[in-house]
Amino acid sequence: MVSSTANIDAFISNSMAFVNSIGYDGLDLDWEYPAKTTVDSSPPADYQNFQTLCDRYRTRINSNQPGFMLTAAVGIGQDKIFTIDGAVPSYNVSHLSDNLDMIHLMAYDIHGHWEDKTGHHANAYTKESDDRLGYTDSIDWIIYNWIEEGADPKKLVLGLGAYGRSFKLAGSDTGFMAPTSLGSNDLYSGSAGPYTREPGYLAYYEICEKLRNGWTSVWDDEAQVPYAYGDGDWVGYDNQRSIGVKVNMAKSYGLAGIMWWAVDIDDFDGSFCNQGKYPLMTYAKNVLLSDDPVPTNPSTTPHSTQSTQSTQSSTTQTTTQSSSSNGTCDNTGYAPHPSDCSKWIQCTPTGNIEGQCANGLFWDQSNTACNWDYLVDCSNDS
Repeated sequence: MVSSTANIDAFISNSMAFVNSIGYDGLDLDWEYPAKTTVDSSPPADYQNFQTLCDRYRTRINSNQPGFMLTAAVGIGQDKIFTIDGAVPSYNVSHLSDNLDMIHLMAYDIHGHWEDKTGHHANAYTKESDDRLGYTDSIDWIIYNWIEEGADPKKLVLGLGAYGRSFKLAGSDTGFMAPTSLGSNDLYSGSAGPYTREPGYLAYYEICEKLRNGWTSVWDDEAQVPYAYGDGDWVGYDNQRSIGVKVNMAKSYGLAGIMWWAVDIDDFDGSFCNQGKYPLMTYAKNVLLSDDPVPTNPSTTPHSTQSTQSTQSSTTQTTTQSSSSNGTCDNTGYAPHPSDCSKWIQCTPTGNIEGQCANGLFWDQSNTACNWDYLVDCSNDS
């Protein structure tokens, strides 16, 4: 379809006519993924072809039907926005932002049962112990780098998942990066749920049922997400607490809003989780619309972007808190600034780095994060 401008123009005419005929507001382009062969076979030329499609669609809208919405659902892996080992990315981020009304970040399925160790499919923040994707596998990294590459935050929509990715455990280890067992499907899938019936995947309401039946749920402070295990399986998922973290992150970055995959896999009738109907979506909406202050949470890894020449792994910053309370560093970690409550010290083996909280925030050593000033006791150099 994008191999020629004639085909592109025909698609634009036909799609706009169809959207108008059913009374919809616009069209969402969900191409998984331009210039990639992981899902379909899209040649490198489609990196530019997708830009041509967006260019010509925007021109048609502006000329013929202003107000017709044009959006896109986009992949969030580092290869989608950076050139890696000479391979072009899928998207020119600033170009997308210039031509689309909204960009929907499909910020899930980052890890899953195609891997031989457990991992959450949508960490809020990175795990120091998991370097499989070079510390590019968190919601925080995704949002930051899309904005750094030129996306208007007011056009970014954060995708959230009302499901979990599950694994079959290979032994007694039940934590992050636990070894998993290869199944007959050549994947490391946890057992299929009784309703969704897909190995390696559980709807939120199915996870609630398993928790009621004796599975153990664990909250990971580093990644700010829960996981659960039982019956030889492991699942990384989102609950109301982690959804609140992610929605507040979207608010702190000034994003346009949130979206979901998908309506039918939340607890839609409220009979499984004892949290009312659509508990994840309802909670997310309430947090999104709340006027409560939004504390910030420093990432546990640098935000530095992927090299445009070759693959590079980011170096991690330790989260071990071994510094004293008066701003001096005993080892590595974070310490409060000795004289300014709005600043903090990152302690490293090669020297100390001074950081500055945003306006209205003080460094909160108990949470190793910038927090609202009225929630922090800024006295006696503590």
